[in-house]
Amino acid sequence: MANKWIVGALAVAATVSAQEQVTISREMNTTSAYQAVLTQLKKDGLDVNLNFSQDAGIETALTESGGIWKTGCFYKFTFIPNGNKTTVRIVAYTKKRVKGAAGWTAAKEDIDRSRAEAFQLQRELNW
Repeated sequence: MANKWIVGALAVAATVSAQEQVTISREMNTTSAYQAVLTQLKKDGLDVNLNFSQDAGIETALTESGGIWKTGCFYKFTFIPNGNKTTVRIVAYTKKRVKGAAGWTAAKEDIDRSRAEAFQLQRELNW
């Protein structure tokens, strides 16, 4: 009985942490927030997929790091209007693969990278 309870508690903890959202907010309209974030991402050297818009948000291209065990990372930025304020939801995704292998693993949310990117953007944009 005790083993079933522990497994159940771990499943609930994983669900709660997967739903955590990283956001930053600023009193400005959505268009201005979109332009500010887009400009800063380009300054930071991130390639941005150009088929996105203010309504759809921004998605960066996959960047690779590592030696034999490759890690790929990309970000999605969603702009949520809230009166005269705009909230930007930031989600980092990581994928893994072995160098030379054909495919990547499924993308997983990376809360630590999301927080780091939010902190960096707030600092760079003075939000």
